[in-house]
Amino acid sequence: MLLMKMTSHQKHLAEVKLLTAIYADEVFYGKLVHQEKPACCGRLLDLYINPVRFEEVQVGKSSTNLISVRCPHCHKWTVPTYGLVM
Repeated sequence: MLLMKMTSHQKHLAEVKLLTAIYADEVFYGKLVHQEKPACCGRLLDLYINPVRFEEVQVGKSSTNLISVRCPHCHKWTVPTYGLVM
């Protein structure tokens, strides 16, 4: 019932937050790829407050989505850095 009262922009924001939660669990605590927490201007960036975008990377035969966050101070997008878990 609540979704019917939401505007399309609100639905889009809700979808982005849900994808952020799913991908954050996968890339920050995953078994193959481990992304470092996004930081810029000397601060860790909050995934749920700042705008995010997803960047797909290929690792061997599988692919995963990394999270890039826009810094609220300098307005630059972070470059996702990650390592492989062996």
